[in-house]
Amino acid sequence: NLPLAYGGSLESMPDAWKRKYLLGKAGFIPKGRAFYEGFKEDRHVGWFDWIPYDPLILSWDFGFHHPAVSFHQQSLHWRILHELMGSEVTIKKFTQDVKAFTNLHFPNAVIKCFGDPACRQKSDKQEDSEKTSWQVCKEAGFHIQSKPSDYRTRKEIIDQKLSTTLSDGKPILQVHQHCKIIIDGFLGGYHYAEENNNKEVNRKYELPFHDDFYSHLMNTVEYVAVNTYSPIKKHTNEDKRYAYRQSGRSQNAGFSYQ
Repeated sequence: NLPLAYGGSLESMPDAWKRKYLLGKAGFIPKGRAFYEGFKEDRHVGWFDWIPYDPLILSWDFGFHHPAVSFHQQSLHWRILHELMGSEVTIKKFTQDVKAFTNLHFPNAVIKCFGDPACRQKSDKQEDSEKTSWQVCKEAGFHIQSKPSDYRTRKEIIDQKLSTTLSDGKPILQVHQHCKIIIDGFLGGYHYAEENNNKEVNRKYELPFHDDFYSHLMNTVEYVAVNTYSPIKKHTNEDKRYAYRQSGRSQNAGFSYQ
């Protein structure tokens, strides 16, 4: 007996709201607009097996409260296979948990690691050690590569992978159903900062709110993006003016560029 307009308003709800109020599933209500609004649960979440002969990517984010690792494989598709997040644990103990988890779910995998560039900084000391997170991980057999980046670059890459469909009809970026926290993060757990939460939001780039939960695993996804895909090239007005001047010179010389 609901009015038609009410049904229409439900259909226009954010995905996290639909899942809870329209489909009756357990879930949360995001406190802000999802940072990756192109993510759709029915489109990007699925069930797929890992490929033993392809490299396995482990992506790391650090911190005593919630250190986190996500597990990925990339071929035609970029697939997020699993997630692991610690709670109130040192990195030394967490590396042992990651090693046991990897041996259980991905036996004999060839591993490549990416992570937060800050893990190499001297200020990133562990509570029970004078070593950095990078050094602790290396001693445990995880050699972490990193690349500096900003949120704008990360978002552009991931938005493109979410929106691009390959010939098999599936998007490039896919998330396994096992990854409950990452899925909820995409749905809005990882969201734009609200003005009343963070009054120093950089309005030019609209940074995501760091909530110390969803943000850790979502950051691991972003580290994979910037370490394995090139930033999207955008031509500035100066680039266009330079190309125009070069084109004029070429034509005068008897050549032209297509």
